[in-house]
Amino acid sequence: MRGFVIAELPRIPELAKAHFAQGKLSYFEFVRICLLAERDAGAANIVDPEMAATQFLGVRRGPPLTRRPGS
Repeated sequence: MRGFVIAELPRIPELAKAHFAQGKLSYFEFVRICLLAERDAGAANIVDPEMAATQFLGVRRGPPLTRRPGS
């Protein structure tokens, strides 16, 4: 997550400020809070921030688990 935050620093400086201000807050909780803020600001249409955070972090880990072997 730290690499993502640093990579996006020029584009989203408030993301880095929030990330480093949170200290040891879990990445999941950090992403959920960021998504809630985007939703509340009207910048994103997120119905379920918990699911969105789970999906975001899942994408960061690699290919989806639903991918069939050999495809």
